[in-house]
Amino acid sequence: GLKGSGAMILRKNIELLPLLSGGNQEDGLRSSTVSVSMAYTIALAIRRAMSEYKISIARITALNSFLRSHFAKQSGIIINSPEKGSPYIFNFSLLEKKASVVVEALSNEDIMISSVSACHAKTNQFSHVLKALGRDDVASSNPLRISFDSQTSQDEISTFIQAFDSMIARIRS
Repeated sequence: GLKGSGAMILRKNIELLPLLSGGNQEDGLRSSTVSVSMAYTIALAIRRAMSEYKISIARITALNSFLRSHFAKQSGIIINSPEKGSPYIFNFSLLEKKASVVVEALSNEDIMISSVSACHAKTNQFSHVLKALGRDDVASSNPLRISFDSQTSQDEISTFIQAFDSMIARIRS
């Protein structure tokens, strides 16, 4: 959709306060008249996304499985993402290298992955989620996350694996 357009699904029995007061449009949740062009483009975007969903999810699941099978054979790595979880995220922990060093080294090759969630980016805390999964201090403080989208290709995953393996071989513990 157009920039500024969006949609929200609201469950029953949830009360929201309006961001802007005035008028009584949208059941009192928003003032002013809805933009027809924005509503139309978000509807088109949703329709397109849903029509391509099954094909996209199958392709991304295959890419995630390919990456998972590669990392399952590696020593010094624990896979955190469940096999039946979202195929759009692959999370694993390094046991012998610093995740932050790997992220920086890969970014120098224009490969962007994450080492911590955005809400913990400025702290050196353990991942409470990984701790809840029973991971030790090393694994829960050293995760890496790879995100897939509908545009991710097999070539990109292969390039990532090659760069990652090369980086791991060069980086000191």
